Amino acid sequence: MFNHKTIKFSYSKKFSILTTTLVLFLFLILTVAKFSNADQVYAQSTDDLLTLIADDLEAEDWLGINIATEGKMVAIGARYGDGVSENSGVVYIFEKTRHGWIQTGKLMANDGEPNDNFGEAIAINGNTIVIGSRLNNENGVDSGGVYVFEKTGRGRQASWEQVAKLVGDDTESGDHFGVAIDIEEDTIIAGAPLHDGRAFEAGAIYVFRLVDTNTHNWQQVSKIIPDSVGYLDKFGRKLSIDGTTLVVTAYRDDDLGSNSGAVYIFEQDANDNESWNAITKLTASDGEADDSFGISVDLDRTTLVVGARYADSDIVDTGAAYVYRQTSTTSWEEVAKLVAPEPASNASFGWDTAVYGNHILVGAPDHPNADFTKTGAVYLYHRDEGGADKWGLVNTFTSPNPGYWDGFGFEVEIGQYNALIGSLKDDDIATDAGMAYLYPLDHSGSR
Repeated sequence: MFNHKTIKFSYSKKFSILTTTLVLFLFLILTVAKFSNADQVYAQSTDDLLTLIADDLEAEDWLGINIATEGKMVAIGARYGDGVSENSGVVYIFEKTRHGWIQTGKLMANDGEPNDNFGEAIAINGNTIVIGSRLNNENGVDSGGVYVFEKTGRGRQASWEQVAKLVGDDTESGDHFGVAIDIEEDTIIAGAPLHDGRAFEAGAIYVFRLVDTNTHNWQQVSKIIPDSVGYLDKFGRKLSIDGTTLVVTAYRDDDLGSNSGAVYIFEQDANDNESWNAITKLTASDGEADDSFGISVDLDRTTLVVGARYADSDIVDTGAAYVYRQTSTTSWEEVAKLVAPEPASNASFGWDTAVYGNHILVGAPDHPNADFTKTGAVYLYHRDEGGADKWGLVNTFTSPNPGYWDGFGFEVEIGQYNALIGSLKDDDIATDAGMAYLYPLDHSGSR
């Protein structure tokens, strides 16, 4: 069980971007293990926190814009990292070995172009990593694309190969296909929230199946647009799949007022695994106009968490996260509304959310501290904390070296072993280079 505490770590003062190259180099040698020696640990450590830093991180890379984890592997996106083209985007792979956490891979699209946003969405399933590139121009300007990579080998001997590139069969310019993705075994789901299929920017999602493992042949088998999706709903902005259950958000749905937001739940057809049946549509019990319910979502078995960036608590527009429990195949019950212990207006609490087992992580990347108006905070909740089936706050994370608009908590992820936090505009290495933090979880309340 966690002790309820605010975790702050003391680091040396940030170096200015005008610091000489020699001083910066010496700083990195002292604080971050370099990647030229297989016996070194490639993660900075304090009592509880590990800092994951890419070996070639540069200014304005935005490392930490998206994070995915499975087991002892972590994938971290750098939206403007240099791949085959400048600023095309990259994804760094870290794995825990007997030497500690080390960087074992750097993934990039083989046709990447500047500002493709490769790495803005990542999903992992075993030895498969799926990466979204929402501004790729495959089917027109900013139509989007999704890349599939397969791993062979282990540790530093591992290699990753791009085996497929996916696009929707009718996606076109401006659709942003791949801004949200997930994978479950042989199924990949990709969102295109600006697709105009039913109405202007109503949105759509696309379902792909692996039909041949030898040739890595992924085929589109379905396109889903609910009947109630309408003008500017942006269905497909976020999504999550677990087993046979699929959750998709439409954060600008208008059912409870303009841009109040909604979440759709689908179940895979028992007799046709290429078909998905609409089960229910969720809205917040106290939802209002402009709440943006569905700005984030995550599903783990029968627990669902939904972020609402502008929901009200005691203060207007503080943000909230709503927790749902599945009570039957077709029914979901709202069981909790989570808010920050010290709410602040426009803190973006709920901008990103993650759930695994008995843990929920909520990011508030615009939360202020004593010195800066937008530095960020992340909150860890635990099931049954404060009573049976309640969700209680057990930890609050803040940036170890906060700065204005670091974006600490812009991305959060949680897995079997670790909680992860992205701080995409952190300046510790260079201006807006970004950073990712890893916090080992207490297994007393694991899944």
